Amino acid sequence: MILTAKAENCFSSTFVLKVNDKAIGKFEGRFFSEGMDVYLTGQRRFKFEKTGWMGSHFQLKDAETEAVLVETDRAGFFTSSWKLQLSKTRAELRKAGFFSTAYEVCGRDEVLGRVDRNGVCERGWHVENYGDLEAVDMILIGLIYQIVLNRQAQQHGAAGGHIAGT
Repeated sequence: MILTAKAENCFSSTFVLKVNDKAIGKFEGRFFSEGMDVYLTGQRRFKFEKTGWMGSHFQLKDAETEAVLVETDRAGFFTSSWKLQLSKTRAELRKAGFFSTAYEVCGRDEVLGRVDRNGVCERGWHVENYGDLEAVDMILIGLIYQIVLNRQAQQHGAAGGHIAGT
């Protein structure tokens, strides 16, 4: 199974979610927050929220009951890895390689899945399920990757936002 997110258009913060090229819903980013709202067909809604003002602990919750379905936090201060509490197991989201943009979901000495950008000129990502990942797990993995991409874009924008020598 492959979960894909593609930007609705060039300037939108709304992404269409597809499983094996069949639309299943969308998610929208929130202004002034790293949170996101996920709307699936069939009226199911999730909230992806940062638990505190500081830090990087995120939870994917059922929007109606506020029940925490899955959650994640940074693995450490000087690492790009994330600790994942998935629906059935614990895992880690690790960079696939030094020059790679992909991350791998690793649990119990095996790769359970992989997330990467859709392409060079296309906004979005895709999650490939290699193991026993549930749909909610794949959504969490994709949304964390979206956070990683957003933070990288902010860092690159801040680094290039000045003129050298002034």
